[in-house]
Amino acid sequence: MRSSEIAERYAQRAVNKRRQLEEKQRQERRMGDFALVGYLSEGAHLESALRSLSHEERIGYILKNSEMIASSDGAEGIHIVWGPNRAVLTHRLLTLEMRRQFNNKHYLKSWWRDTIFNGRHAIRHSMVELLEKRVNARREQAKQGVLGIDLTVEEIEAEAPQFLVDGDIGKEEKAHWEF
Repeated sequence: MRSSEIAERYAQRAVNKRRQLEEKQRQERRMGDFALVGYLSEGAHLESALRSLSHEERIGYILKNSEMIASSDGAEGIHIVWGPNRAVLTHRLLTLEMRRQFNNKHYLKSWWRDTIFNGRHAIRHSMVELLEKRVNARREQAKQGVLGIDLTVEEIEAEAPQFLVDGDIGKEEKAHWEF
């Protein structure tokens, strides 16, 4: 192979690596955009619920009228901001391992519920139930043993070694153990 062909292959390899890196960065930006949309939706829900207040009053109101309901294992929680007619709820991930499981997101979803039809106690109770269902599901999943079998078909179908079958047992001992 000539040196010009070698140089061309190295250049093509560098171009391919650059394209792969650019594609990976593009995907990460898309994930960031998705997280930003979720963050802005929480702000939009809060703004629509508290539209009659100025910005400073809104911040004070949120500080006074919000609560965090954490799961019993402390892995996730639901942050509730109680508005005059609606509650804005945000499902937050509290532990690092939960964030890693969901691609480093700090929260999963933001939504609102009317407090006129659903009282505060009913909303709080339903959120506690939701979190405990997720805790129980995580506990059950942790109980399930997951075996990572990386064997090929040939290794699975291979014959068992002789020492596992009858290779080391002498005839006398074998006769003694047979019934």
